Amino acid sequence: MHSSRPLRSRLADASVVALATLPFALIYAAHALSPNGQSTKFLFLDMPYYVANGREIFDHGNGFAYPNP
Repeated sequence: MHSSRPLRSRLADASVVALATLPFALIYAAHALSPNGQSTKFLFLDMPYYVANGREIFDHGNGFAYPNP
């Protein structure tokens, strides 16, 4: 299914989207390239705690309903 818009217009839209997301991607790139050690991809110090809580729900239940005894 082809769009009625020309390819040049769609590429211009894609480039605007790429430029708009660049500042957010640079935060992750700076974290990954930081010289203080291995990158964890956790930008906030409490994120591993929240990820572990979510993983626990999926490990002990079906993920949608909390585990029933």
